Amino acid sequence: MAYVRDKARVLAPGTAERYGRNLVIFLRWLKQREGGKRKLYPDILTRNLLAEFYEHLAIKGRHGRPRQDSTRRKIVEVVQLAWEWAYNDDELAEGVPSPRSIEMRRKEGAPTVAPTWTEMDAVIHAFPEGSWQRQLAIVLRFTGLRVQQALGLRWDDVDMDEATLTIRGELGKSRQERRGRIVPLSPHLMSILAGWGKREGYLIPTNRQARRERLARPRDLGRAWDRAGVRKGAWEGRPHHAFRKGFVSELRRAGADPDVVEVLVGHSLGLRGVYTDPDALPMREAVALIPPIQESRVVLRLEPKEVKK
Repeated sequence: MAYVRDKARVLAPGTAERYGRNLVIFLRWLKQREGGKRKLYPDILTRNLLAEFYEHLAIKGRHGRPRQDSTRRKIVEVVQLAWEWAYNDDELAEGVPSPRSIEMRRKEGAPTVAPTWTEMDAVIHAFPEGSWQRQLAIVLRFTGLRVQQALGLRWDDVDMDEATLTIRGELGKSRQERRGRIVPLSPHLMSILAGWGKREGYLIPTNRQARRERLARPRDLGRAWDRAGVRKGAWEGRPHHAFRKGFVSELRRAGADPDVVEVLVGHSLGLRGVYTDPDALPMREAVALIPPIQESRVVLRLEPKEVKK
């Protein structure tokens, strides 16, 4: 799709991939609605069409489950962005109606609840030893990275001698993250990485193939949180992002410098960041506060296997 190819120049790879998937969902629905073989033209776009699509998304999602309001909103928002882009494109503008948008339900705000180190350790132990999903959870726990950033890391980004990690700008989601940064790593994480075998290619090799190789399914991690018996309020809805919340909250609780925590996770320091060299901050002192992974004391609730009738 021309829109996705154009936005891929400025979006993180994972975000561009998500935009593409959302537009495929919309186009597939349009073809079913219009009879399959009928050629689609831009003038079909209306505000009522967006509303109809939004309501359709509530019927069922992947694997037959209803989509959450937040998921429906994100899908429709991408359609609206693509519509606006086409309207302003020199080659496509003719025949494209003036962009419209619809109001969509948003989840009411709730207090932030973050998992503790102990709870994050429990979910790590909920995955088999040596599995790529366990490796991913370990990296998220020790770095506070976004899931697609962690999956995009390569061994070349890790300096085993200096105990630092280069987070390439191309992996960033926000403008601040796209500048790239170098952060120190916890000695405990360095000890774990030393036992991960060949130091080439991706830091976390997955067993996925082709287009979806570098994607992690939230439901897999959600099941692990559930098996570990962790409070649902700490992870439900965003099981990968829960590690990021836990990383920030636990470091702050341990007394880490607030500016250092923001730099470690790629947040902007505003005007202070313009005048502050990260090397002047107590970065290594902060990552030294990250405790080692403890043996799980949680009795895992393993999911019963389905019995075939």
